[in-house]
Amino acid sequence: IPGYAPPVSPVAFPYCHAAELHVPACIQIDGEICPVCGERCKRQRLPAGEITYVGNGYSDRCPALASSRIFARCGLARYLDSIGAPYEPFGDFHQLAAALGRDA
Repeated sequence: IPGYAPPVSPVAFPYCHAAELHVPACIQIDGEICPVCGERCKRQRLPAGEITYVGNGYSDRCPALASSRIFARCGLARYLDSIGAPYEPFGDFHQLAAALGRDA
């Protein structure tokens, strides 16, 4: 995305086209059972340290809760609302890039 500057913490994108956004971390579901949620999830693939997580669905619940900053929409946003967890809503990647660029 033109004008995108990497944030202080790594950004974890569960979207396969994250490479098009010049974001280094595209997280996919691990084959092993997660000790936290008891399902196959993306949490174990998160890099160490502070993470900004971007997600939209069921498979993003566990890794999002392990992250220091969450951008959510759709099912993930509804889930986080239901448990009272903080997140920042986003509508599209342009809004996301603008929000991350403000923090750079």
